[in-house]
Formats: sequence, C-alpha cells, structure tokens
Amino acid sequence: VVKLLLQRGANPDLRDEDGKTALDKARERSDDDHNQVANILESPSAFMRNKEEQKNKSTSSTSQQPGTSSKPELPNPQLVRKVLHQLLPIFCEIFQKSLNATVRRTSLSLMRKIVENIGDLRQNIDDAAPNTKERKMSADVSAGAESLIAVVVSVMDQEDDHEGHEQVLLILESLLEKDAELWVTELVRLGVFERVEAMAKEPPKGLEEVNRSIFRVFT
Repeated sequence: VVKLLLQRGANPDLRDEDGKTALDKARERSDDDHNQVANILESPSAFMRNKEEQKNKSTSSTSQQPGTSSKPELPNPQLVRKVLHQLLPIFCEIFQKSLNATVRRTSLSLMRKIVENIGDLRQNIDDAAPNTKERKMSADVSAGAESLIAVVVSVMDQEDDHEGHEQVLLILESLLEKDAELWVTELVRLGVFERVEAMAKEPPKGLEEVNRSIFRVFT
C-alpha cells in the first residue's frame, strides 16, 4: 500500500498535527510491518514516479515508428467501475474498524477519490439483491454507497475532526454533482443536510478550507 501511494504521488514529507512524518510514525513501532514501511520511506524516491519520467515516456511514445498507434491502451471502463464498486465497501469497513487516525484519514481520502471516479452509485440490476430489512436507504442506492454514507455521518458527528469534515464535504459535493435527484432525497432523509447546516452555522475557527467546502456543496 505504501509503495502504491508513493507511485500515485503521495508526499512522504507531509507532517501531522504533531509535526511528525510518516517515517517518524513508522519508526515509533518495532514490529516487522512498521520496519518494512520505514525502510520504504527512507528512500521514497525509488518508488515515486516523477514528472521527468512521465515526460520521457510521453516523448518516447510520440516518436514511435509510422503506422503504430501512439494512444495508450485504456482499461475497460466496466471493469474499472466494477473494481471501484468492490473497493468502496472495503475501505468503508477499514475506516469503521480501525483505531489508527492515519489509517482512517487515508481510507477516507481513498473513498473520496473512488466517489469522484466511480460514476454511478445506483444499484445495478445485475448486482446481487441486498437484504432490504437491514438497509436504511432506498433500493436504488448500492450497498457500497450506503456504507459510504454511514461513514460520512460518523465523521460529521466528530466535532474536532476538521480534516475529516473537509473530506466528507467533498464526497457530498461529488455525489450531488453526479446524481442530485437521488442524493438530495436520501441525504435529507438521513439527516446529513442538518449536520451540514449545523457546521455552516457554527464553523470551527480558523478552518477556512472547511468553510469553502461547505460553500461548494450548496452552490
């Protein structure tokens, strides 16, 4: 996971509220897993894809021989969507069960990126029919999306999780942009809008980014 995050552009020099980097946190633990993470973070450049490498790849692709296609092969959109639908509830479960703040923040960020790229979050006819007795949302909403909203509600109920508030507001923004007809009804019924309204009326001091996120959701 650490290697994948570095390849996708994660910044290993970012610091948490205590001024510690991911490497500092990994060194605090002595188990094998954290030692492996520390070894990777000691030389993150070996796993990072810098812009120069990407530029060289694009240059080499444009200098192919005549008659050969220079367009990269894109993955099957249906396969991508299927994989994202499978990953969404997994990250939701990781978030709900983990007690590690870093794991929860990373899981929430990955959920936001999935929502931004997944397309439709309605229940497919081909999907296995969920147990409607255990569900709180309409049958139009996929089970993964319902798990996501449970995470959103959980984060919004945590008053001091300002970074989490920003992430869930961006998630709500993406949902409303994709399918306002479905999500306005569901979010109102589950009391999500009431929580957003409460945040807007009493915004945490000094958190301008949260205020901007709230503004984007309703404009």
